[in-house]
Amino acid sequence: FIPTFVHESGKVSVRVTNQLAGKYPVRYTLNGTSPTAASPVYTSPLLLETSTSVTTAVFDRTGKKLGKQNRQVFTFNKATGKGISVSYATPGVTAASNSLGSSTLGAYDTTATAEVAPITEDAPPPRQLADGIFGTIEPYDGRWQFYSDSIITVTIDLGKPTSMDSLKFRCLEDQVGLSYLPGSYSVLVGDDGVNFKQFQTGTNNKVPEQALRHIKQFNIPMKKTTARYVRLILNRAAALPSATAKPTMFIDEIEIF
Repeated sequence: FIPTFVHESGKVSVRVTNQLAGKYPVRYTLNGTSPTAASPVYTSPLLLETSTSVTTAVFDRTGKKLGKQNRQVFTFNKATGKGISVSYATPGVTAASNSLGSSTLGAYDTTATAEVAPITEDAPPPRQLADGIFGTIEPYDGRWQFYSDSIITVTIDLGKPTSMDSLKFRCLEDQVGLSYLPGSYSVLVGDDGVNFKQFQTGTNNKVPEQALRHIKQFNIPMKKTTARYVRLILNRAAALPSATAKPTMFIDEIEIF
């Protein structure tokens, strides 16, 4: 699958590649079921505008399925396609005065500074954090955003005051590749994009969590809180003593329901 979020239309375009060079038809379903010989044949990119499970399979001319089927889920939620910005330190505070101070962080890094680093041309595009497209288990598939900065602050503008039941975000952890889960996180909400109140914090006191590469989804109840702006602050985990370089945080789809 080669998905792209089309910001002009707010849809996800999904292109399906056929490794058999078109020799056999690719059939698909959009409801999570397995394709059959009667399923539609893929001929052009699929345009999605609601949460969808796309499943494809190759069939020969007799209707026999060839090889394994492929499936990918795409999400549409209250954050999808909304305005989003990323800064590389917590705005307006130093590490010492950060509300996520040392008494609550657990395994975290205290090397943050008060400056907010500018977004450079080679920085990961923040829009991908809320484009409805989930990253795979491969960290460099072009869907993950990765940062080695001490503190990452993500701010989402929902466009208007919005009632929220839950917030979800995903991180990839790979001990061998020095990619760890956040040492801590904090969720803040606000109505003007300037003043925020802290809503919830969480810590990860055992970093890294697993040795093998895996994806962890964080689920945060929002208790029908209403706000226009949502801010997610992630504090980078401290490197293990054996590490030879700074650890990174791989962040994926942020969802708000």
